[in-house]
Amino acid sequence: MGWETLGAVASKASNGGRYLKLTDGCRYELLLLSSPYTQEKTWDDGRTSVRFAAVVYCTDAPSGAQQLEFGPGVAKDLARELKGHDPSKTKVMISRVGSGKTDTRYTVARLGKASADELEAAKAADADRIWDLGEDGWSPLEDAPRAAKSTKKEASEAPSEDVPF
Repeated sequence: MGWETLGAVASKASNGGRYLKLTDGCRYELLLLSSPYTQEKTWDDGRTSVRFAAVVYCTDAPSGAQQLEFGPGVAKDLARELKGHDPSKTKVMISRVGSGKTDTRYTVARLGKASADELEAAKAADADRIWDLGEDGWSPLEDAPRAAKSTKKEASEAPSEDVPF
C-alpha cells in the first residue's frame, strides 16, 4: 500500500466500531438488520427529544453490524422510501452534508434489492453481533411508550392572580 491510498483506506477503517458515524460528506449503502428502536430523552430544562436507532450493515464499506442512530427527519424519509418494500432485503443510501446543527442535511434513497452475496454477508455480520439495542435503553418501536401531546393553555382559562394588568 502506498501513501497515495492511505487516506482512502483510513477513512474506511475509521468507521469500524459499533456505531456508524455519518460526518460531513459521508455516503453509505445500508441493509437494515433490525426493526426500528426508539428512545425518548428528557433534558434538565424539561424539553424532550425522540431518537431512533437500527442495526445496519454497510454494503459498500463492510465493517460488521453497526448501530445507526437518527432523528425524526431521517426516520420519516426511511419510512417513505421503504413503504411497500421488504426492509431486510432492500438497500438504502444515507448521506450527510454539513457539520453543524443548522446546516446539516441528510438524504435517504432506496437503491433496490440487495444481491444474494450482500444478504449473506449481512446475515453473517448480524450473527457475529454481541450487543443488543435493548441493553442501552432502546425500545422496539412497537413497544415504545407514546409521547404525551403538549397541551396549550386554553384562551378561556382565567389569568393568573399575579398578572399586573
